[in-house]
Amino acid sequence: MTMESVLNVDAPDLPHGRLRGVRRGTLASFGQVQMTVAESGHGFVRTSLEGPAVQPGTDLALLAAGYASVTAVRAVTEVADVDLSGLDGD
Repeated sequence: MTMESVLNVDAPDLPHGRLRGVRRGTLASFGQVQMTVAESGHGFVRTSLEGPAVQPGTDLALLAAGYASVTAVRAVTEVADVDLSGLDGD
């Protein structure tokens, strides 16, 4: 059985003339912004948004440098060959 791959393509928000090219990149370990809990107490939660430390060679680093990024990925799919019949509730 072969698993199909798809291409994840990201392009920076730049005019066509400023695009520096297309490069192969790896997926960054997380997105452009992460939300964290800064403080919590009785009846409240204060959150904070933090930008990532950009890892060289990742899609985020390429976008920041003005390149489009292409990464081959395989999608998560459901499998039917695992017995989960005990969870049917009958």
